Amino acid sequence: MKKLLEIWPPIPISLRYGPTIWGDENIIAALEHRDRVSDILFYWEKIPELERFAAVMQEPFPALTSLMVASHGYPALVLPEAFLGGSAPSLRTVALEGIDFPALPRLLLSAPHLVSLKLDTIPVSASISPESMATCLATSINLENLDIEFQAPSSHPGLTCPPSFPRAIFPSLSSFTFKGISEHLEDFVARIDAPILRTLLITFKGSNLHVSQTLRFINRAQRFTLPKSAVFGLRILVLSLKFGPSDSFALEITCDNVIEGELAVSLICRKLSPLLSHVACLDLYGVMSRPWPPWWYFIHPTQWLEFFRPFIATQSLRVSHTLGHCLSQALQEISREADAGLLPELRTLFLEGSQPLVSAPAAWEPFVAARQLSGRPLDVQPWEP
Repeated sequence: MKKLLEIWPPIPISLRYGPTIWGDENIIAALEHRDRVSDILFYWEKIPELERFAAVMQEPFPALTSLMVASHGYPALVLPEAFLGGSAPSLRTVALEGIDFPALPRLLLSAPHLVSLKLDTIPVSASISPESMATCLATSINLENLDIEFQAPSSHPGLTCPPSFPRAIFPSLSSFTFKGISEHLEDFVARIDAPILRTLLITFKGSNLHVSQTLRFINRAQRFTLPKSAVFGLRILVLSLKFGPSDSFALEITCDNVIEGELAVSLICRKLSPLLSHVACLDLYGVMSRPWPPWWYFIHPTQWLEFFRPFIATQSLRVSHTLGHCLSQALQEISREADAGLLPELRTLFLEGSQPLVSAPAAWEPFVAARQLSGRPLDVQPWEP
């Protein structure tokens, strides 16, 4: 290995370390050629091995363009503050998984050419504030992809950013993915602008939703178009909402218990009503699983009513077979709301099934009849998802 590294002219060195045949000494020998190492990928569940290599990487790596360090061990690997000498001017890609790196903001300040940053499974012990993250990334004017995921829900003191706080501009950011508690996201997006943002994927852990700053962030994105279609799915303690046609915005909520899930059904739409008011086509799915019946069978009709209220422009509603029974029962109980503005523009109801429907199934007849009496008849059609 050492003879290989002495060849001339110099060539870039790509290091990938995990269950490998390279051997520890060969890896260390390669790391000594800091001016030629262009790509580093370390992944190992045993913390001592990763700590050993982190210890020999406390000098600048001027040629390094890609850094990926992953650890699934416990406790989390803590990278020293002197990692990479605090400077990596050529970095374009950074991906850390299960890593605590308190000095990350300082390193990112030295990486003006950064294009992609992925912080996956951030340990609970990590303490990178939204303010410091926004500040350090403001210098990364080439950043296109940002992915932040926290390991587990953690407490947050609440939104600390005053309304007049100057926002950092991310001029190249087109894709942003976030997983964690909503308060943390709110504090972060209140401090940034992403004028060319196209894709926003959010997973909230817990049903305590705060999205006011997130909606303002979306409105400030000049290329973020208001959705015309939406897909709402229910799984075991998971609610997902995706907007089309290209899933430019997707929101998923993981709940700790059934009660949280039931509350989130109405809460998610009340909070996101500015977006949902533009949806013309709405799809509703339920993914069946044990235990039976699924938790959404116990959602109270009034919560379904709150769910549907924001969809004032929806003309087409498609319902999967797994949601058909409970949804028809709920709409039957609130069918009197047909005259009060429930789904005012709805014209076509698609129900999952393979045979053409001569008339609405019995469970749906009260709702369809109420629409007919209100002067807004429905065309009931079969649907194959």
